[in-house]
Amino acid sequence: MLELLNQYLELAPAMISPSTPDDVNASTLWHPDLHLDSLFVDPNTLQVTSVIDWQSTAAAPLFYQCGVPKMVRHRELVSLDLSNLPKLPENYKDLGKDQKEYAEKMHRSEHLHQYYLRITRRDNPRHLDALQLYDEVRIQPVKIVQQVWENNNTFFLRWALMRIVSN
Repeated sequence: MLELLNQYLELAPAMISPSTPDDVNASTLWHPDLHLDSLFVDPNTLQVTSVIDWQSTAAAPLFYQCGVPKMVRHRELVSLDLSNLPKLPENYKDLGKDQKEYAEKMHRSEHLHQYYLRITRRDNPRHLDALQLYDEVRIQPVKIVQQVWENNNTFFLRWALMRIVSN
């Protein structure tokens, strides 16, 4: 374990991407559990008035912790190439009623996720830059350490460090 930790410390500088003008390496306060139950909205203005449930919030480099909030995240991979809109499956006409409903639900979900990315590109390009640097192998140890007590993941940290060494 100590040898793996030493190797991790040697590799850690390489895990941090080069500095960019938008500085996605700067520490940023991030709320990792943002969903509709964590937001209070003024019904007249539709503006967010409060955000609750801050116990998992951390300050760390943005590219380590950025993500798409659960409330708009599509369950499958969504391309960061925003030039193409999501499409229904090519065999949509041949699907049964239940399959069509599922395909439409997934289509709406992917549209919502892409809409979030488009708004992010417009209003917070630094976040979109950080999303493009997202690398599961690179950030996995940080995510595991943040959740180690609640998920009993102490042995998975060892596995994550071994993945970093092998990559």
